[in-house]
Amino acid sequence: MPQTHSVQTTLRHLKNWPVEGQLKVCPLCSTLNVNDNEECFACRWHGCFENNQTMVRMRLAELATQCPEIVALWDEPKPLTRWQWLQNVAKSYWMRLTRRHINIRA
Repeated sequence: MPQTHSVQTTLRHLKNWPVEGQLKVCPLCSTLNVNDNEECFACRWHGCFENNQTMVRMRLAELATQCPEIVALWDEPKPLTRWQWLQNVAKSYWMRLTRRHINIRA
């Protein structure tokens, strides 16, 4: 039996991709899927998908009402102030200094 390539649509995908052009909607379960998927990752439907951008936008709007944290992903991030940047640099430097090294020879 040949294996099919299936990518789950996660928050990381929704954040990093130009969303509308690379998603499609399963006609059986209305789940958003990546265009690269040959079958729906939720219900395993393999057939014709809805590629209509209006339908994709409608599903994204429904998803945003169900999961408000998705809306925060689409907002532009605020630039860091100098003080925040300095805190981040100091924290990463401190983490490197205090990191425990694991002895893998034992």
